[in-house]
Amino acid sequence: FIMAHACAADSWAAADAAVRHNNLYLDFCCSDASIGRVEYALAKCGPQQIVFGSDMDLLDPAFTLGMFLDSGADEAQLQLIFYDNAARLLGRP
Repeated sequence: FIMAHACAADSWAAADAAVRHNNLYLDFCCSDASIGRVEYALAKCGPQQIVFGSDMDLLDPAFTLGMFLDSGADEAQLQLIFYDNAARLLGRP
């Protein structure tokens, strides 16, 4: 399951739920840029349960991209978020 917008303003609860359910993935595309949302999810459930979503063409994808680039995630974590997790879920190499 992919929780769209990571429950928006309640993304902290979404990250807590992802800890309890290893088949729950969070996508953070939305207009809520509350400080600490992505950082909390990275620390709580890890990058292996986060996927990048763009919400095209409602939002400029740079908005969501910036949240991840400013989160302190390292290259390996960003690789999981931007490609590997979605590829695994879709059965792609």
